[in-house]
Amino acid sequence: MKKVKSVFRYVFASVLAISLIIYFVINTFSSTLFDKNYVLKVIDETGYYDKIYGYATSNFENYIIQSGLDKSVLEGIITREDIVNDTQKILTNIYSNIEETVNADSLKTKLHANIDTATQGMLVTEEQKASLNAFVDEVAKEYLNAIAHFDYEKEIFNACHKFSFVLDVTNKLVLIFAAVSLFGLMVTCGKRFYRLISFIGFSLFTTGLFFIIMNIFVNTKINIQTITILNEAFSFVIREILSAILGQIVGKGLLMFFGGFVLIFVSNLVHNYFKYQGVNEDKTDKPAYKSKKKRIKNRKKKDKNPKLLAEKNNNKITEKK
Repeated sequence: MKKVKSVFRYVFASVLAISLIIYFVINTFSSTLFDKNYVLKVIDETGYYDKIYGYATSNFENYIIQSGLDKSVLEGIITREDIVNDTQKILTNIYSNIEETVNADSLKTKLHANIDTATQGMLVTEEQKASLNAFVDEVAKEYLNAIAHFDYEKEIFNACHKFSFVLDVTNKLVLIFAAVSLFGLMVTCGKRFYRLISFIGFSLFTTGLFFIIMNIFVNTKINIQTITILNEAFSFVIREILSAILGQIVGKGLLMFFGGFVLIFVSNLVHNYFKYQGVNEDKTDKPAYKSKKKRIKNRKKKDKNPKLLAEKNNNKITEKK
């Protein structure tokens, strides 16, 4: 029966450890990658808006050479504020599925006005007008591509929504499993509170060890700083978020690793202290201790060889007769 209980204790402790692993991974992703406010904070801290502004304006200049116009026509067609507003609209579309219109109408209007100013007094043929209109459309398209490939906004939202739903359901199931496993540990440990604390420490220790190993594995197999998605500015944001996720996971891992070790060590230390303190107290009362020791010794002898003791008693009875 003791062996069966011991097996169940390790099973419950393992289930608790797995539940903790899944729970902390889900909550880490929920508080970072799937949190709009967190993403906006990282975007602002990493200088994303300034990088996109520089990236977009430098790409505009590539079209100037083909158009034959002066670079001055590009001045003031976009501002940093435009990039901030459009980026926030895109994130709102992805995280909240609220239709926030993102277009380049303002850019087109400003660019047309600059071109009209630059070509004032010049004879512009219909063919040249068509070419200039195509130039404006290309610049507008380049701006939209610079801030995001929002042709995929709906697809990204649907994927995030489904994934968030799965995470939410999984999180609830994990909490149920954790509660059941904790209750199972309480039942199998009974009144031995130190043992319950020790197995909880074992679960925490195992969870922390898993996170530490996972962090080492990811860092050796994947170089986060080389990840490139869409453009360099967006890639930098993704790298920062992934680095933050790994940092949170390894931080929690170290905390649980040492916390679990302390629980195991302290619970067993306290248990052994009180256990052997009782033995030492018995030894201080020597007559009582010796009497008790003798009784235990005699009892063990009787328990070890009951048949031999019965035969001796029978022989004594026969000799008397």
